Amino acid sequence: MLLRWLRSLVSDELRIFVHPDYILLTHLKRKFSVKFKQHIIRQQVLSVDLSEKSNQWDALKSHLANAFDSNQWQDTVKQGISANVIISSHFARYAIIPWSVELAVESERQAFMRYRFNALFGDMVKTWNLQMSEPDFGQPAIASGIDSVLLIALHEVLAAANIKVNSISPYLMVAINQSIQQIKQQKVHPDFWFVVVESERLCFALIENGGWRFVKNVAVEMDLSGQINTLIQREIVNFSVSSALPVVIYQAEAGVSPIPKIANFPTINIQSNGFESAANSSEKSVNKWLEARV
Repeated sequence: MLLRWLRSLVSDELRIFVHPDYILLTHLKRKFSVKFKQHIIRQQVLSVDLSEKSNQWDALKSHLANAFDSNQWQDTVKQGISANVIISSHFARYAIIPWSVELAVESERQAFMRYRFNALFGDMVKTWNLQMSEPDFGQPAIASGIDSVLLIALHEVLAAANIKVNSISPYLMVAINQSIQQIKQQKVHPDFWFVVVESERLCFALIENGGWRFVKNVAVEMDLSGQINTLIQREIVNFSVSSALPVVIYQAEAGVSPIPKIANFPTINIQSNGFESAANSSEKSVNKWLEARV
């Protein structure tokens, strides 16, 4: 067990971020000289268009396969690197699952999640893979749904390149995991609004007593600060919560100017660890962020 943990500590990582307009490949390596912190060895932005539903996952496989065969990534792939894949919230949907002792059984979890997602999103959930976080006792959990065909495509192209898959995670879960330490350090109240902003996508959640109470995944509007303010004001009424809760904002893309403070709410900006930093060199990505701030 110890040997496996040490091996995972020093192993290189291939991080793959899947967005409708680009795929970001990042080769990360831990260095003993800097307390095993990860450093970027190589990054590449693959410009893609995954909006066409009829062939979007074939396009994904084709771009990744071509990248892995290129001179830039051949040596990385040959060394037996493992991958962690992060799925943009464009391709994921979320739901809150209330606490129940019966959901300790996986079959019951799947049945309830299927019921819950079907009520929220309709028949399209038939092809979705549904996963649920492990809740603390008495606390609600958050569940995510991702198209099973997307997951199959990822597993196929990575297997063909001899790349082991460590994890495939929706972006919201990565964001909250990266934010927890900063939230604790800043002594944020256990009740707060959590906002995750991507280019063109906004995930908005209410955290109550450290647990998930509400989540919404919507398109970004032109006036981002105003949109967040409106969403909060609406849910304050719906959930009868304090109008003075802080707003924790997680910036998805590094290097972008922080979102202005949300009017009438204490605002805490959390910067990500920069795994998307290379995407900011993409003119398309930068222009979208600029347009969102006009």
